[in-house]
Amino acid sequence: GVPSSLLKNTLPLDIITRLQLTHQNLTLPTALMMITAMQEDEDEDERGYKFEYTSQSKARKDCRRGVILIHRGPLGIDAEGNEFFHDDRMSVGRVGDRVYPGDVIAIQTRMTGVKYINSPSDDTHHSSAPFHL
Repeated sequence: GVPSSLLKNTLPLDIITRLQLTHQNLTLPTALMMITAMQEDEDEDERGYKFEYTSQSKARKDCRRGVILIHRGPLGIDAEGNEFFHDDRMSVGRVGDRVYPGDVIAIQTRMTGVKYINSPSDDTHHSSAPFHL
């Protein structure tokens, strides 16, 4: 969860009440804003990414675009100690989805210069993956 004081300092009370938000039960856009607020003193996370959701509008926009993923519960760990996503616990996050403690939020991005082997396109910058999340 997030500190209750952070929730109250980030959003107006009428929105908190209308959406029935608590520090352990947030909408996905609100959770994205809370992550942004909690990392304000940091430059980037350990993977080199910085969340930049300073408004509900931007967070909702990325949710509508299907960019945000929610993994329910902790990530798996393989024999080498690497984290991985369980396909059956992962879904594309939508604006109305709720986020709870223990959920993992991820942002899917298209990597430039990647060509998928079974792609019918010869354009290496815009070829699609052979799977859909």
